[in-house]
Amino acid sequence: MAEFRRGGVLPVHLSDELTVQALALQQGRRLRALLANVTHETSSLAVSLPDVHEVKLRLHDSGDRRIDHSTEPLGLRLPPFGIARIDALLAEETM
Repeated sequence: MAEFRRGGVLPVHLSDELTVQALALQQGRRLRALLANVTHETSSLAVSLPDVHEVKLRLHDSGDRRIDHSTEPLGLRLPPFGIARIDALLAEETM
């Protein structure tokens, strides 16, 4: 997250703030989102990332994997207290 220190914070809309917390940052065309399941149960998420490409998902305790993000929304399952990081490039600069 430190490499985004000169970037900006993007708005995040959560349907259930008691289950998942999120932070989205943008620096230039780069986007990073951090998602955290704050419960002791597995949580299913639908993440919308409009106008992005080269999406990479990293789940805590596992490696990076590239995602074909041609369909919206992106479906994720976070384990109890699990953390996911999404990195992507925006189609055009929005800040």
